[in-house]
Amino acid sequence: MEKRMKLLELRTLDGTVFFSMLVSEKEVSVEDETEESPGRNAGKGTSKVGPQGKEMTEPQRKFLYQILGHRNLEGEAAESYLKKLFGVESLDTVTKFQARKMIERLLEEDKGGKEGEQPDG
Repeated sequence: MEKRMKLLELRTLDGTVFFSMLVSEKEVSVEDETEESPGRNAGKGTSKVGPQGKEMTEPQRKFLYQILGHRNLEGEAAESYLKKLFGVESLDTVTKFQARKMIERLLEEDKGGKEGEQPDG
């Protein structure tokens, strides 16, 4: 079986690579998507998100904070801003899908040279 690898690079607006990773493709069936792999969340208990999807990953969370850091939003201000963007009381309820879509949105806003409007609050 041939293993396919892809290089994923994240770049700043000026094109400088600040993160790169090799990713291997894996075929999965629908059953694999719905069942946890043995030991995957060992010691973590069940997902906090529930049936609508798996919770946002730590790398996604860190990347969202990094994006906001470039907008001079850090710490509690960044957390509050993210909660308002997602419309949640806790970031622990954000799914991987929602986080991915928000990352795409924020990067697109930055790419367009416009800062996202901060929600009222």
